[in-house]
Amino acid sequence: MQTKNLLYLRLSMETNTQEILKEVKTTGFNYSILAIIVLMALIMGETWYISNLQNKIKLSPSKQTNAPNLDNLIAIKGVVRTAGLSGEEKQKVGLSDVNFQITNIEDTTQYETNGYFLKNDNPEKLVGKCVQIIGTVPNEWSDEKIKESYDFRHFVFEYHRIALIPTKIVELNYSSCHPYYDLDTEGKTQLQGTIVRNQRVSPFIDNDYEIRLVKPTLSVLGFENIPQDFKLLIKPAKNSVWPNIESQIGKETIIVGYVNKSGYAKGDNLGHFTVTGVRPLVSNRNVPASILPEQVDKTYTFNDIEYAIFQKVSMNVVKS
Repeated sequence: MQTKNLLYLRLSMETNTQEILKEVKTTGFNYSILAIIVLMALIMGETWYISNLQNKIKLSPSKQTNAPNLDNLIAIKGVVRTAGLSGEEKQKVGLSDVNFQITNIEDTTQYETNGYFLKNDNPEKLVGKCVQIIGTVPNEWSDEKIKESYDFRHFVFEYHRIALIPTKIVELNYSSCHPYYDLDTEGKTQLQGTIVRNQRVSPFIDNDYEIRLVKPTLSVLGFENIPQDFKLLIKPAKNSVWPNIESQIGKETIIVGYVNKSGYAKGDNLGHFTVTGVRPLVSNRNVPASILPEQVDKTYTFNDIEYAIFQKVSMNVVKS
């Protein structure tokens, strides 16, 4: 009886051991399958994400819009100016980052373009200088885009300008550009003051320079009832005068020329003076009180001594 029980117990233990081993094998098999399934799911998910991301990049309008077409490089020669655009105008055509333009260009396009607004660049040190710019027209300013958008189309025909992304800017000699019409007339009126840059209020207005008079010589201009906030804008009469004005920015200067009555806007408190000559003042030189600035004709230095040639009181120069 005892032998039977031992035999039964041994058979029972062998049976249980086989079932346990079978269960372990099954469990291990299930874990392997599960790991393979998870790995395949990860690979498929990553493949889908990469494919979907590539499609988004291809279809993204921002990427397509901002990427310049390097095959369409153009070279423009002209003068760097301030843009003169209002915030509202910039917003309409995506020029919020534009503060400068190149104008007085010698090249034209099918839209009779007279200038280009400079995107993604800040050529502040080149304002008033003659330059050559190599760049590309942004895709949003292409012919098709301009025709599709009323704002772009109206903007182009209103200002005769489109946008340009500069890739290279080279400063040229002033003689390489001719932004002004040469006038043969010579002026006799002399004014003394400091030449500064005027803030351009429109893309196509050439009021780039102003003189701030150091003495009350406005009576010489022949204007009546001059307001206190009167601003005298000056413009070179010739291309050869332009570099002289540029060299005197921020300096006290004597300018010679004549009043442009047709350019006087009384409502805006603006006066216009055409400059035919520029003569810098020597530093720390004091003119005697008995001599008005408009009487000084020429200044020069000889053997480190400063001299001034001036006119005496006559029928032509009236002193108060």
